[in-house]
Amino acid sequence: MAKKINIPKLLMGVALILYLSIYVYYYPQYFTFSDETQYLRISHLLSEGNLIVTNVLEAYPYLPFGQHYSPYYPIGQGLLLIPFILLGIKYIFLFGILFHLFNFLLLYKILKKLSIEPYFSLLYFVYPGILFYTRTIMTELPTIFLLLFGFYLYTEKSRKLHFFSGLLFGFSCLLRYTNLLLIIPFFIMALLRDRKKLLYLVLGFVPIGIIIILLNTSIYGGPLTIGQFVNHNVDQTSITSFIGALSKYIISLLIIFPFMFFSPFFYKGKYKGEILSLLLLSPIIFSYLNTRVFHYNFITNLIIGPRYIFPVIPFYIIAYGPFILSLLTFFQLSFIKKHLKTVLCVFAILALFVSIKISSAQYSYTLNSWHISNEIYSNTEEDSLIIGDHFSLSFLNNYPRKRYLVDYLMYNTTTIIPEFKGKIYIIYASHSSYPAILPPNSMHEKLKNDILSRFRHSIVYEKTTPFNLYIYGLKR
Repeated sequence: MAKKINIPKLLMGVALILYLSIYVYYYPQYFTFSDETQYLRISHLLSEGNLIVTNVLEAYPYLPFGQHYSPYYPIGQGLLLIPFILLGIKYIFLFGILFHLFNFLLLYKILKKLSIEPYFSLLYFVYPGILFYTRTIMTELPTIFLLLFGFYLYTEKSRKLHFFSGLLFGFSCLLRYTNLLLIIPFFIMALLRDRKKLLYLVLGFVPIGIIIILLNTSIYGGPLTIGQFVNHNVDQTSITSFIGALSKYIISLLIIFPFMFFSPFFYKGKYKGEILSLLLLSPIIFSYLNTRVFHYNFITNLIIGPRYIFPVIPFYIIAYGPFILSLLTFFQLSFIKKHLKTVLCVFAILALFVSIKISSAQYSYTLNSWHISNEIYSNTEEDSLIIGDHFSLSFLNNYPRKRYLVDYLMYNTTTIIPEFKGKIYIIYASHSSYPAILPPNSMHEKLKNDILSRFRHSIVYEKTTPFNLYIYGLKR
């Protein structure tokens, strides 16, 4: 007798193959965000046994701290990237896809463990904003991994595993210090329910906490001093900006998957306290800390604007699964409920087809960036000095083709230029050449005028290349 085909498993396999095919076809050609150059720089320095820089010509994109230059972000992401940079710059974007697959598997196992239909993990797998970030080396995907893996061990009975849970929660703070706010609910609930578990969580967290304190003290000058708030103007959050940001988080959570924002209020499963407090606090915390994150058009804001709460999306899925089942029961949709696995797989496949538009737009953006990068390298000599604003300099990853990079806003060029013996260039990459996924910013035009006015007396030639890239040579 022939073995019966498991339709849901077959369709899940189709969804995985489709995702991988789309990823390979639209494989990113360069970075999507300028922050990625910072993570890459940290990773390269760590791989060489260094963290701080003393030579200003080697410093970019680091910030000045006393007598040295240090990273703006914590070092955790740089550590995770080391194995990938050893493969070469083209392979670094495997970072996102591997973490995405690990996260999908972890969520599948967690849902199964919590007696929730594990096929709901497909909703995480096709979440539009997370799919976007799988093509970057940003911190979203590894943060999800560390929080999910930490939570998975948190649900175990073994005290040894609780120690490793605390260790993973702690390491997540080495990626983003704000992740400390996301793990606090687990420690509080352990305090209320199982103090021995809390002890092992703390024992696991403490070594990472000590490392963070030592790093902050040696790099930034104080145990609680962090790169983001040193030599950086932090905007004061007003009530209006807070409410505006919070409303956008809520709208995204209501629309991407209908009414998902409300699901934690109805969740009655295991670890309700941890999940409810985490999901209620996250939008509030990040609406206060990051009010300017929604700076795109409406659709783009909907998809990638709420990036700071992406690490808790899997926890929303944990609450959303039972919520969907209760709605199916309430509306007596027994057919969908009976074939739920198949329905979820079909939905995932359709969502992946829709995501092609996002993948295509992001690919075009990164291809454009790759062309600009090549134009800069083709029109400047090795070991030359390149001056520009942060956006323009982000097109130079500097590995292995070396240039000395100086952000004219960050460093004192009046002392650098006279001492430099090689050729000097000013570059300006216009934001107007980019697809609508990251719309033009008038600030960059002002920066261009500022650069030109400062160095106009020294410019000996000007070259305009394709993709609205301007290169100016300075006399020696």
